[in-house]
Amino acid sequence: MAGPVRAKLRNIERDPRVVLSFDAPREPGVFLNPYAVLRARAAAAPSDGAWDLLVERIGGVGPWVH
Repeated sequence: MAGPVRAKLRNIERDPRVVLSFDAPREPGVFLNPYAVLRARAAAAPSDGAWDLLVERIGGVGPWVH
């Protein structure tokens, strides 16, 4: 496992709160572009089923939602 990845895992073990934010492409003249923020708690646990989590989807409001 690479150095930065281990640091992230240590940080999650220390404090499981995580935030992911997603911004829509900027549009000229628009004051506030659409965005989504996901606040959650993470857990670092080795598992053969971890790859299954990659198929999860998260919804939101904006042009990226189909």
